[in-house]
Formats: sequence, structure tokens, C-alpha cells
Amino acid sequence: SYSSGADLVFFLSPAMILAQIYVFAPGMNLAKKTTFQLYVNTASAIVGLVANVALVPWLGSLGAAIATLVTSLFFSVVWFKLSQGFYFIPYAWRTISTSIFSFGVFSGVGFYLQEIFADSYVSIGFRLALILGFISVLFLLGLVSFKELRYVISR
Repeated sequence: SYSSGADLVFFLSPAMILAQIYVFAPGMNLAKKTTFQLYVNTASAIVGLVANVALVPWLGSLGAAIATLVTSLFFSVVWFKLSQGFYFIPYAWRTISTSIFSFGVFSGVGFYLQEIFADSYVSIGFRLALILGFISVLFLLGLVSFKELRYVISR
């Protein structure tokens, strides 16, 4: 009976990552700007409320999942932007955005193929190919090296 919620994972997984990634932008914490943290959280709550009111009546639980993703994205972008103003950290934004875009493309294709092939063995083959393709992109972007992979496997 939980399989009906499988489509929501596509939206909720990145939402949960985005909601917690703020720890990599410590600027407001280091500058002791807790008022700004309050503003970001309040604005995010308002965005979440508006998104839910707009999407849930139209899309149901899928609307709630999309609203959660939109809210988490808003929160992360605003948090990083403000934190960078207090304590600058030189992130590799091009590499990060390319890897996120690649993940989105591979996930979207997998989501689409899931609808076409349902629970067939062909679907498993396509999913495996997508996972291997994404891993290849991570190597091509230089986000993962063979040296790091050997280190992780040897542990």
C-alpha cells in the first residue's frame, strides 16, 4: 500500500537534502545574526503556505510534495545568499549546478521510464544504466576520482 507514494519520492528526496544543506553555509551563525535566520525561516514558512494553498487543491499529495521542494529550494537559496554576505566561502557553483542538473535529468528520465515500463525487467535494466550513467558524469565532472573510489572501497 506504500507504493502509491513512490512518485512523491522524486520530489521529497531532494527537498529533504535542500532543507538540511544550510549547514554548509555557516555565515549567519558565525556572525551571530540570528535575526536573519528568523527572517529566512519565516519567509520560507510563508512560501510553503502559499505553495501548499496553491498546489494541494489542484494536485493533492503531489502538490504537497512539489510545495515542499519549492519551499526547501527557496530556503536554501536565501540562506546561502545571506550567509555568503557574512562569511564568504568559495563554492564551485558551476560544478555543483552541473551535477544537480545532471541528477535532475537522470532522475527525470528514470521517473518517466518507470511510468512506461512499470515493474518489468526492462525497467531494471534502464535504471541500472541510468545509475551507471550518472556515476560516469560524476567522474567526468571530477567530483569523484578513482583514487577516492579505491579509498572508499578499501575501508
